Amino acid sequence: MGAALGRMETSDGYAMYPEFRFGGNPATFGVLKSDVNRTVTFGSSLLRAIVGDFEGCFKWGYAENIPLEIIQYGDPDGQGDLKRTNEILLRSEAYVGWGILDAGSFALIQASAS
Repeated sequence: MGAALGRMETSDGYAMYPEFRFGGNPATFGVLKSDVNRTVTFGSSLLRAIVGDFEGCFKWGYAENIPLEIIQYGDPDGQGDLKRTNEILLRSEAYVGWGILDAGSFALIQASAS
């Protein structure tokens, strides 16, 4: 989507959005915050962009307590005995969550099916 914006020109031949040319990823697009990345479009997906209020209507977070386990011996990863090689293994698990507070605050931009 960013590359398509970079290719757009006025009737005079001037670039309408030069900040998106050459793979540009401007932090702001006019007065709006923006980001260009490859996490939306993959494979044969027709999805090209997600537009919305990510600051006010999208929330994410993680659990306050993140458990940490110290493994001092054994073969937890199949690489050999830890104690024999004077190693330890730190194992942790994080609980991350996200939510969309107002689905009406987002829109999907999709390519037309050919």
